[in-house]
Amino acid sequence: MEVRLPALIWKNPLPRSDQSKLLHKQQVIKLESVVLEQRVDDFIPDIVVIADDTTYLVEVAVTHFIDEVKLKKIISRKIPTFEIDV
Repeated sequence: MEVRLPALIWKNPLPRSDQSKLLHKQQVIKLESVVLEQRVDDFIPDIVVIADDTTYLVEVAVTHFIDEVKLKKIISRKIPTFEIDV
């Protein structure tokens, strides 16, 4: 049970700029626990996983991505989250 998270790279959006910065390196996290649709305060993420004593939320985008309301809740709680585009 593991998930490979890709590197996160910022690229300058200005035309003719090749500036970029590695924000987070690629990593593999080994999952200790996986629970489907478990309530987190006042919302329900698709998946809650625990790895290395850290709780992560996983959203699976099939028909739509995380909406603004849920995103604000995630950000305010500072919970590491990743979204999988199926």
